[in-house]
Amino acid sequence: MQLSLFNVRRKRNVSCPECGSRLSIVIPGGKYHLVTLTASVLASLLVPVILMMMFARQWTKVALAIGLIFALILGSNELLNRRATVEPERD
Repeated sequence: MQLSLFNVRRKRNVSCPECGSRLSIVIPGGKYHLVTLTASVLASLLVPVILMMMFARQWTKVALAIGLIFALILGSNELLNRRATVEPERD
């Protein structure tokens, strides 16, 4: 099943496209919270650096830092998607 890189939640309810059965995609809580916290702290540490580079008019470095933030977010989402397990939905 293809998982979205932009919509990573700890638990998602989906249905199988082939058979129609209802499934839950679950990411273990500890890993989810650790990766999300780490990515958000690292991204927030880059914000003052980006502001300083903007005042210094170093636009290439600003673009690289913004690209680094996007790579960090998408990379952490890919890591979480790889740790996800697919289970039958429970009522």
